Amino acid sequence: MEDEQGLSLEGEQQDKEQEVHVDQKQKQQEQKKSDAVASSNSSGKKSNKNEYKVRVVAQRCDNAELLVDNKSKWIGIGRGLILHVSFAKGCDSSCLPKVVRTLLRIPLLTEGVWGDGNAPMSVVDMCQKIRNDAKEGEKAPSEGKGKQPSVMIIPQASLISTAKGKGLTYFNQCDKEVGRGLYKEFVQLMQNIAHENITGVPIKQPKKKKEAVVLCSPEELYKTGEYKDRFSTFDENFIPVTDANGEAVTKSMKKRLQKQMAVHTRKWEKQATRVVDGTNTVASEAKIQDEATKEAEPAKEDDMASESPEDCALHVVWGTFGNRQGLKIEAEMGPFTHVFEF
Repeated sequence: MEDEQGLSLEGEQQDKEQEVHVDQKQKQQEQKKSDAVASSNSSGKKSNKNEYKVRVVAQRCDNAELLVDNKSKWIGIGRGLILHVSFAKGCDSSCLPKVVRTLLRIPLLTEGVWGDGNAPMSVVDMCQKIRNDAKEGEKAPSEGKGKQPSVMIIPQASLISTAKGKGLTYFNQCDKEVGRGLYKEFVQLMQNIAHENITGVPIKQPKKKKEAVVLCSPEELYKTGEYKDRFSTFDENFIPVTDANGEAVTKSMKKRLQKQMAVHTRKWEKQATRVVDGTNTVASEAKIQDEATKEAEPAKEDDMASESPEDCALHVVWGTFGNRQGLKIEAEMGPFTHVFEF
């Protein structure tokens, strides 16, 4: 009996030890799952932190000047906002309108200096206040854009950077040409959205220039283009006499070609008559074609305007993409610097 009781107690003890072992194993498995979830959440938070598409550093200023040609051309603003902007991988045009609207609507400007009791205002609110004061005749601002709130936009690709050891990495920067296009669109949106928010009406878009048409000389009309190799001989007025096979051109075709030549000649003479050095002269064919080609060529980025037009409700200036962005800044009221990620 004693042996049986001893065996029974021993079996119960083994069962208990086995249960404890199973419980410990289950707890370990649950802990692993918990650690995995925590790690996943942690990495998720880290990735979300770097999922911004646009990074902007905003500073207010009393005066600022920006070098736009890497040589000697400076453009300036008075009291206003300086926006350093950079685009990350994955950014596209759909990201930009929200960014621009936010920057125009958050209170980043003041009429006084830091700590004087003046509440900060947004760019749109300050512009509207000045316009309303001018209409009501109360403390109307002095003429000149320098007295109005302005925005200076500076492309600053280095904002998309990460410290790594003793160096910097720019892995998250978008492609340079993509950034160039996004920057150009950002600048245009800043003018368009600001004007519409301030005035309530869209800004008038400049009319596109018609492409210059280069007319050939009457002598070449039936020798080039759609008529090339169709005729073999011509009369003194450059009208075809025989076709490519040496057969005489029919009377009806000749009549049609003569009418077309008359219309073309009038257009050619009108195009050829140019005012050169203050006198009305007839330009050479080479000069006409050269001038027309220049008219048709798109403007180079260095030749493009770097300041908003007079009819824009907000004075906007911007730097040249890819340049060094030389900057002079005064901010006695306090720069009130902010960093935004969108």
